[in-house]
Amino acid sequence: MTAPQSRPRVRALLPVLLVAALGTLLINVAQSKLADRIQAGKAQRDMRPVFDVMPLQHDNDLLADRITIDVLQQGLSANVFRARRAGQPVGVVVMPVMAGGYNGSIELAVGIAYDGTLTGVHILRHHETAGLGDQVHQQKSAWLDQFPGRSLSDTPPEAWAVAPDGGRFDGISGATITPRGVIRAIHAVLTRYGADTDAFYR
Repeated sequence: MTAPQSRPRVRALLPVLLVAALGTLLINVAQSKLADRIQAGKAQRDMRPVFDVMPLQHDNDLLADRITIDVLQQGLSANVFRARRAGQPVGVVVMPVMAGGYNGSIELAVGIAYDGTLTGVHILRHHETAGLGDQVHQQKSAWLDQFPGRSLSDTPPEAWAVAPDGGRFDGISGATITPRGVIRAIHAVLTRYGADTDAFYR
């Protein structure tokens, strides 16, 4: 008696189970697509500094035209994004470039035109003290605006320093180590670029 009575119950439950399974499947697909979108959005945000420091016109896929080299020869690899127009080199973006700060390493994105002129510098990450060393960050002050347009040809080696050290760059009030470290790193990248420009476009 019990077996025949259980069959109708099972049949009645089948649509419910199918709907639940379909709902679970749809939720999993939606979550997967959402995760993909979040990841793509994060990747786009992470790559935004590349475009921020490379304002020069180019017609190639800047993010795809990339190599990895030890730019500062410190045993640390950096990405070099190459901008080209009609197949000819326009400039590069190097990131991350590591600079020494007061509270640890500072990561930079440095844009360089083909002729060795700086096109932009952005701070990617830092651990500097709020209200002091963090003033080098582009969201805190215009301190980084003094670099675009500079090159090794218009700024001799001894001038790549803060003004109190006899250089041509403004310092940050109350913070000396941070701007010194950033300036040294930028100069080091430019020096390496000038010494072997072809290596950045191979």
